[in-house]
Amino acid sequence: MLPSRDEALANTQNALGRVAMGIAGTFNQQHQLGQDLNGALGGNLFAQPVPVVNANTNNTVAVR
Repeated sequence: MLPSRDEALANTQNALGRVAMGIAGTFNQQHQLGQDLNGALGGNLFAQPVPVVNANTNNTVAVR
C-alpha cells in the first residue's frame, strides 16, 4: 500500500509544480507588458527555476 501512495503523491506534486510554473510564466509575461505611473516597464515578479534532470543510479545500460 505504501508504494502506490508514494507514487501517487510524487505524481501529484510533479503535476502541481508544472501548474505553478505555468501560472508564474504567464503572470510574468503579462506583467512585462505593463508600465507603472513613471513609465517604467514591468519585469518578472516570480523567479522560475530551470528544471533539472537527474540520471537514475539504478540504470545499467551503457550510454554510447
